[in-house]
Amino acid sequence: MVKFTIRWPCDRQSRAKLMKSADHCCRKGITRLYYSLCENEMVRFTCMIFTLGCCCCAFLLWLFIRDPCSKYSITKALCQEYKNGLAAGRMCYNLCYEETIHLSCLAEDEETSTFGWIDTIVKASKPTKKFNDLSEPSSSAVWEGMTLDDFVKKLEDFFFVQLGPGDHSMLIDRVLNFADFNGDAEFSFGEINSMWKLLHKPEFLTILIFSKHPVFPYLNDTCSDMYAYEHIKTPVLYDKSDTSWFSRIFSDSYRWNFPPWLRRVQISVGLLEFISVALEEANTRFYMCNLSPTKFGFTNTFQMKVTSLHGITSEEKLKFALSQKKCLTDSDCVIGQICHSDCDINRQECSKNILSLDIVEVCRILVDYIFFDAPSKIKAMLKIFVSKCSSLHYGHNSYNNSQVDINHNLLIDDLITILWDQIKDQSSKWFKNEPIKMH
Repeated sequence: MVKFTIRWPCDRQSRAKLMKSADHCCRKGITRLYYSLCENEMVRFTCMIFTLGCCCCAFLLWLFIRDPCSKYSITKALCQEYKNGLAAGRMCYNLCYEETIHLSCLAEDEETSTFGWIDTIVKASKPTKKFNDLSEPSSSAVWEGMTLDDFVKKLEDFFFVQLGPGDHSMLIDRVLNFADFNGDAEFSFGEINSMWKLLHKPEFLTILIFSKHPVFPYLNDTCSDMYAYEHIKTPVLYDKSDTSWFSRIFSDSYRWNFPPWLRRVQISVGLLEFISVALEEANTRFYMCNLSPTKFGFTNTFQMKVTSLHGITSEEKLKFALSQKKCLTDSDCVIGQICHSDCDINRQECSKNILSLDIVEVCRILVDYIFFDAPSKIKAMLKIFVSKCSSLHYGHNSYNNSQVDINHNLLIDDLITILWDQIKDQSSKWFKNEPIKMH
């Protein structure tokens, strides 16, 4: 038998060459094996299916272990507060013990998560942004053992800042009735603490203030700082801001999905009622600085609803916000698209003299929404009121401004009367699902 002996090179350079040659041969062999396998269609198909299966399993695993909208983190934190007596609300028991509330993630930002549940929108703060952070100036405003008188005093101070001076006793009573979640006419620390957190959420506060009026979404149950309110199926009246090529070719395409004219009249009455309500609620005036047709929607029964609550602010808060703005011209004294004041050139600060009227923008919406295809007789009447609407504006004379307020209220009443006359004979038929007769 012939024996072969392979000597391992002693010098480093020779060993390196040998290792490089062996590595090259190994790589070449693997490459040949790969190509030979790929030439087999069955093996290639099997590999592809296996790879896709692995990807699908990984994706499903990611969906299972991730926490959409921090739902589980929020629920865990809320239920821990509830069980420790730090939170209360009519949603808490169903959420934490019966587990009958099943939230589906809709949207989230850095601070808030938005969920859907049946026909409601549910919003809650993320655990990392919880209100009980001691760095928050308002977190020490309530304490365990707080009496009802102490809480009422806190509410009076709070509404003085939010709404300005005035009698807010009816609003305070509404808050106390809502805060008594279990209906025992007594207030636990959990109820007071939860109510105080909710009041510091501008959207919740707005819904609560206007809760008596059907043009606002109804407020559902709460748990700690989580709150639920009515989901509006049609969230916008129309949107002219679409810049797609289709909208450029068909400039009136935003009108194609409009409801019948009489239904639009019904919705327009609700829009005017919103303006009327905003003038006198809670003994203060409210402004919607981002008022546009995309901020209003309607229900399945064509009842107008406010769908965007973030731009609604009280006169007191708006004056304060304007006074904090620096300016060189009047154009610098604008908040949103509508709310504005004039500029004090000497101080280079915006004044607290609010010059905007929401009704002017509402009239522009009515022109787009019901004016273009209105019956000729009604169109002539509407044209007169729209021209009156455009001429309304505040100035620097307080007497003239008082007259503007009177004309403003009369204009709203007249418009509501004219539009209501068009639908009052049809309203009873709508509830019976009878077809609408166009004039």
